[in-house]
Amino acid sequence: MGTQGKKANRIVYLIPLLATLLWGSNFLIGKNILHHVPPFTLSFLRWSFALLVLLPFTWKLLRENWEFYLRFWKEVVVMGFLGIALFTGLVYWGMEHTNTVNASLLSSLSPIFITVVAYFMLHERITSNQVIGILLSLLGVLWIVSKGHLGTFADIRLNNGDIVLILSNVLMAIYSVMLRKTADKLPGLIGFTLIVFAGVITTVPLMMLELSYRPVQLFLWENLWSIAYLGIFSSVIAFFCWTKSVHFLGPTKASPFMNVVPVFATLFAVLFLREELLLSQIVGGVLVLLGVYWSSRPKKSLASISSTNPQVQELKL
Repeated sequence: MGTQGKKANRIVYLIPLLATLLWGSNFLIGKNILHHVPPFTLSFLRWSFALLVLLPFTWKLLRENWEFYLRFWKEVVVMGFLGIALFTGLVYWGMEHTNTVNASLLSSLSPIFITVVAYFMLHERITSNQVIGILLSLLGVLWIVSKGHLGTFADIRLNNGDIVLILSNVLMAIYSVMLRKTADKLPGLIGFTLIVFAGVITTVPLMMLELSYRPVQLFLWENLWSIAYLGIFSSVIAFFCWTKSVHFLGPTKASPFMNVVPVFATLFAVLFLREELLLSQIVGGVLVLLGVYWSSRPKKSLASISSTNPQVQELKL
């Protein structure tokens, strides 16, 4: 492989890093706005704004080829419901009902779920480097949230928010693997727009149920600007980058980048909230990035499921 080819391969790894950076900012902004806008309502507003941003770029092709894309409506509805409506709403709901330590820790479980789901749904091989990379990244996250004292996790107890965040990670894993399966049928912005549209529609009943017992303080400039930011950067740009990451790298290789989200969240807290940067945060951040790098290194697989094995039933969604 030539020098240009190697540089191109390295640039590909910047795409999931950008997605995780924007998701890190989503954690801080979302946590603040939840005091005024409840979870599924925030999810609806965020993705409705994102849809308005996407449509000018995709409307012409969607209108000209709507009969073709209609063939995949089942996949679109499932991915929109799981990856947009349920995932986003449950993440915000979980953030309301658990502390920052637990939320940061549980968000790092996503790569593990993606690897397992990809193993069964796509018959993707699990390499020793991927296992080592995931473990290193997980250790880095644990080091950050425990401030270098891993023994403190012995006192952690799962509450309702923790359970919901674990469920959201499972949903993201299924969503990421389904993206891989439908990448050729629903490419780029077209597929993403359809998924967002399905997500907005399927969020409506959840939002209506929520609004029957939760108040909303929407018309504050701070809230409106926050929703606009979430709609453009943490939704359109971040999820599009993640879609491209899964397409180029596969869900198993892309998944360790999820562990960078707590690192970026910590950096934002230091830069914008003037929190103290601890040595444990630096050490943990290095471990996370080392894990992401290590998991991307090729190596012979530890195990795989043969796609020709008639006894293995692929999960149908």
